[in-house]
Amino acid sequence: MSDDDIGNRSDGKDIREQEGSYMDACMFVIARSVYRNRWPLVIAWGVVTFFLTPPALYLVLRKTVGMDKTPPAGTQSAAAMQVLDSQFHNASTKRMEMVVMRCKSWCVDMEHNEVAQVYANQIKDRVERFGLEHPGSQVSFQSYFDFVGHHQLLNPFKSKDQQSILLMWTWSVPVQLKQKAEDFVVSLRDFIGSIDEFGGTGAMEVKLTGNIILDHEMKVSIFDFTLHEVKTVWLPILILGYVLRSARLLLLALTPMLFEILVGFGFLYFVSLSGLNISYYALMIMLMLIMALSWDYALFMLTRYKAEREAGATVEQATVQMVAKSGSIVVVSGVVLSICWSVMLGLPDMFKTFGIAAASAIMVCVFAQLTFVAPVLAIFPWLGPEAGDPMEVEPLSPTGEAMRKVEQFRHGVYYQIGKFLTMFPCNVIAFTSIYVLMMPLTARFLQNFDLTRFQFTEMGHSFEMTMPRGSRAFNTSLEIVQDFDFDLTLMPVLIFATNAVDDFAQSAGTVSAPLVNENLFRLNCEMIRTLIFETSGRPYALGAKSFQTPSVPIDKSYIHSGPFAKKVFKDLFGQLVCPSLNEMNLVRKSFFARHVLLTQTSEHLDVMWQEMVRKNAMLTVVNPAIDPLGPLAFDLERRIQEVLEEMQRRGQTTIPQLRYLTFSPAAVVTDLINVTSSALPGCFLVCVLICFSLIALWFNALLVPFKLFITVVVPVTWTYGAAFYVYEDGALSWLGIPGLAPTKNDGLDWTVPVFSLTFLIGLALDYDFFLFERVFEFRLEGFGDREAIQLGLSATGGTISAAGLILGLTFLALVLTSELPMMNQQGFVFVFSIVVDTFLVRTLVVPAMLSMSPWLNYWPREMPDPIYEWLDEENKPKFRLSSVGSVDSD
Repeated sequence: MSDDDIGNRSDGKDIREQEGSYMDACMFVIARSVYRNRWPLVIAWGVVTFFLTPPALYLVLRKTVGMDKTPPAGTQSAAAMQVLDSQFHNASTKRMEMVVMRCKSWCVDMEHNEVAQVYANQIKDRVERFGLEHPGSQVSFQSYFDFVGHHQLLNPFKSKDQQSILLMWTWSVPVQLKQKAEDFVVSLRDFIGSIDEFGGTGAMEVKLTGNIILDHEMKVSIFDFTLHEVKTVWLPILILGYVLRSARLLLLALTPMLFEILVGFGFLYFVSLSGLNISYYALMIMLMLIMALSWDYALFMLTRYKAEREAGATVEQATVQMVAKSGSIVVVSGVVLSICWSVMLGLPDMFKTFGIAAASAIMVCVFAQLTFVAPVLAIFPWLGPEAGDPMEVEPLSPTGEAMRKVEQFRHGVYYQIGKFLTMFPCNVIAFTSIYVLMMPLTARFLQNFDLTRFQFTEMGHSFEMTMPRGSRAFNTSLEIVQDFDFDLTLMPVLIFATNAVDDFAQSAGTVSAPLVNENLFRLNCEMIRTLIFETSGRPYALGAKSFQTPSVPIDKSYIHSGPFAKKVFKDLFGQLVCPSLNEMNLVRKSFFARHVLLTQTSEHLDVMWQEMVRKNAMLTVVNPAIDPLGPLAFDLERRIQEVLEEMQRRGQTTIPQLRYLTFSPAAVVTDLINVTSSALPGCFLVCVLICFSLIALWFNALLVPFKLFITVVVPVTWTYGAAFYVYEDGALSWLGIPGLAPTKNDGLDWTVPVFSLTFLIGLALDYDFFLFERVFEFRLEGFGDREAIQLGLSATGGTISAAGLILGLTFLALVLTSELPMMNQQGFVFVFSIVVDTFLVRTLVVPAMLSMSPWLNYWPREMPDPIYEWLDEENKPKFRLSSVGSVDSD
């Protein structure tokens, strides 16, 4: 058959047969339009990429942040944040950095260690110089040597073993100074590294930690992972090259990636202008999705083009068929995956950016395949294979066309698997056996999932999960908590007492009566006394030194001269002493206190007053020596809330509008978990309904979504069950791979299901749709129910397996190379789901299920009577015309 004959048939018969539905017709219109406008489309991609490259680079280098944990609107922590921003704005931008200096050999007299003093002064000079050069930073520096010799306050900057000293500074870091502050601490870290090289008498080991350097280490860890990912892309490329069997097609498959990354990142820059913070994690997920889906979609498109060319189609016909047929798969896949990520817009802000980033990456990949890869192939046909000379086969229909096209699929492993999986009772046995074998994973999943509320239970949450494994700065922060008798944390609990908030939805304002008075001072002291009592004997036990407050409580923990002095203090003063408002003002404001008797104490209290007291709000800072996001922090947060509720009830008898609010990592995460847990079921339901409705409309088959539901939702429980086994039960700890080991007792992080649940649904539907689309196509061409399933499995088996391997290897890097435990867990969930879906569900479960009552796959659509059937009678093809009955052919 000549090319002209094929072209004539395509011009006429394609409209009637191939474009059997409205969706098919639309795709053919798009395909022809893409071919006609191939030059403008390629040029447009170059122009758009050129203009979006600068904002993309600016986003990566200057505008990305760490994990954004903005409190959900309408929550208690959101109201507290409003008070923080409006009444204590300097505190909202304030960050703390600390330097620990420890003797390399035993120090006898730290106070007169000249080497330590020189180093401390050098660090102090650099910090203060930064403050002078950037007045908006408001730097305040304190160190061990600033306190030596003063009898008024005990020096908290010496370690319990007298071998370490602490230097600390706080600074306000508004958005415009964020990058400069980060550059400064990086340069300071390098300077500190040079200090460590000194090994003479008095030598000190110096380490840096703090909010900015921890944030920097998270960013560097993600960038290092990205570089490692780029270095290891050769394995997915090898798989892609093996399937395509063409160096030129491989080059074409790889080319769009750079355009997609720059365009996707550039688009996110403009999203960031709306006020949403773009995190490093969102960019990392976006990059990985682009890398994986760009190759997956190229594989779907180019293998179809190659098959059409080998079947004898011209360049134009092959391009149109590629865009119309495989392009439809790419479009539906992209839409389904984008919907699955986009439903995260119904979750709090920290998840919205992930949804936008992922959906943007997916749609950029879709547009690139349709409007870049296809036009480039049409412009440069030499990139693809030459038109083939198809093997002649014995026609089984008046034209023999259908059999000629499928001859290339009637061999191979998947073809043989399809033969047995579609045979009764093999289909039932295969389907049932797999679900029974995977049942333990579902049972494990149900141990951490409440079906009645559709919520995960007993999930992990700790600061360590979000920090690079082995982080020097993070480990230093833990050492400070253990080594120093100085209750100070990088992420304290903030307690606000205010009479200017009538409603959590309102910001702080002013009322006629000032809040800070003797009644509030007494109530504040009672609050501190109650918190100390309620936490006594617990790992997070609080003392007076745990509080920074205008009322400055003192208890026996301030006495260091022995048990006798502590007993005297208790006998004379009780457990806790709090000054009255008048006494506090006397120390702060009187001439003798400020200039003669209590010079440093007076200055210190006055600075604290300026920072913590407003007309209608007062701030109390609590510094528990625990992981700010660990289980103990959540237990402490609950106890604080109980105490504050009681204090608020009692205080409102004298201060009617009094409100107590808390702002802390644990409070924010608690509100995030509560709001997210409430919203996630709705997002999941919306995701499933939209995606399944889309598939039903696409195929005009209303019942196929119910069949696919069984092969999509149930395997998700297998994935999370396996994750619980690995990260809660330590099932793979014996492998010694850090990315597969539990993080202490934290288990599976609570964010992992939130980030992955809807995506796993879309991913499973993606490959199922690709398989069913070919089954549907073969059934329309006249093949029997079993034959269509067998051919569909054979036609898509190699491509889906390769695509699954590429996608799995891309995310495998999260498990094996990422230093972030939370991302290790996220990667495991993705990889396990991809492997199970690619090699178990799609290969065995879906074909077996489709062969059970196959008419349900297409109802209510009427399919043509089968013409080609060979599975009912061994090795005896059958040709049947509905108008003349059936005719057997040897």
